[in-house]
Amino acid sequence: NSDSPFDRATASALNPQPRPTTEPQHNEASLSAEDLFERAMDEVDSGLIADAMRSLDLAIELNPLYAEAYFERGQLHYDHEQYFNAVNDYQSALQNDYDYPIETYYKLGLAYFHQDDYTQAIEAFNMAIELDSDYESAIYWRGRSYAESGDYQDGIDDMLQSIEKGYDQLQYAYFWIAKAYADSENYESAIRYYNISITHSAKDCETYSCWIDYNNR
Repeated sequence: NSDSPFDRATASALNPQPRPTTEPQHNEASLSAEDLFERAMDEVDSGLIADAMRSLDLAIELNPLYAEAYFERGQLHYDHEQYFNAVNDYQSALQNDYDYPIETYYKLGLAYFHQDDYTQAIEAFNMAIELDSDYESAIYWRGRSYAESGDYQDGIDDMLQSIEKGYDQLQYAYFWIAKAYADSENYESAIRYYNISITHSAKDCETYSCWIDYNNR
């Protein structure tokens, strides 16, 4: 233990040792699905996303009923805009009785939304809201889904309801309410809600492109 790094390097060079074919810390054959899952979570925390994905793949290979692993792999797919894969993983988590179905239905709805599959998104958000009628984010995104599919009034009603229940991204909510009114050619209401959106977005133009409120108004 008293050797300096130079001394150890010199000794190694003078007396080379055979390199083990498999390093013990990488011997995955002895790891359980739970071990691999915990390793994946550590890898996520360290920003090693590709490694985390591989660890979750292995965990699911060992335990095809591992709902939590499906959900976390779905999260990684979602975060990297791989929405088709995210949908499959969230569905597998639900099929295997994941402990947090409300969140899973919500994330499933978002994954469908980003694939422009608004019918399936609405169904997923409905399930989340059925389990928690005060889930303001699910109500908001259901409203967005209605509006994107051309059902403007249901979309507006949902987005207004989400605000009443505490949805805090007000600059976005009021913007999309205004846009739904504009798309339905109710321009008077659209202008009114763009005005409201501007009162919120103008406070934070650095992170929210408030110019679009002015442009659309």
